Amino acid sequence: MRLLLLISVFFIFYSCKKYSQPSEPKIQGQWLVTHIDFYRIEDADTVNELHYYLGDVFILPNENCPLDTINIGQTYFTFSGIEVLLNPYFGYGGRTFYKNNYFFSVTEVNYDYPGFISFDTEKRRNVWKIIYTDYSGMLLQLKGQWNPNSSFKKKVTIGYGQQRASKYDALYIKCSRIGP
Repeated sequence: MRLLLLISVFFIFYSCKKYSQPSEPKIQGQWLVTHIDFYRIEDADTVNELHYYLGDVFILPNENCPLDTINIGQTYFTFSGIEVLLNPYFGYGGRTFYKNNYFFSVTEVNYDYPGFISFDTEKRRNVWKIIYTDYSGMLLQLKGQWNPNSSFKKKVTIGYGQQRASKYDALYIKCSRIGP
């Protein structure tokens, strides 16, 4: 009888499934752009595919955003608390200043992907999808076609975000963490 009780208690404790909520991605710090993949897609076929490596310059065609020109290996940006800081320049004494500071939010954090980063500039709402993030690297999708079942598409009307068209550009930016 004791053996049966011991086996049942053992079974109850080890058969319980641990429930946990997805956590917000760890994006605070300085990030260096190390690689860009650009895809032009028409009717689910990739028409044009371009890859940019260290030393290359990527110019985002027909767009006006804070990251429309990216020098791979030299362009970096910072997430500090609640602000995204873009387009750095150096001041007196080697201190770093930023031309563009915007408040951002991370939404739709779930197990499939870490979430969306959204911030409003002077001209448009920018929405970046986080494909993955860890302590040393991050992959962002700046434009493209995302999950049509996402409730986030209803909030985005302009800029980088959900596109329902069959022709769209997909831009993936790989970043490496260079600072705390």
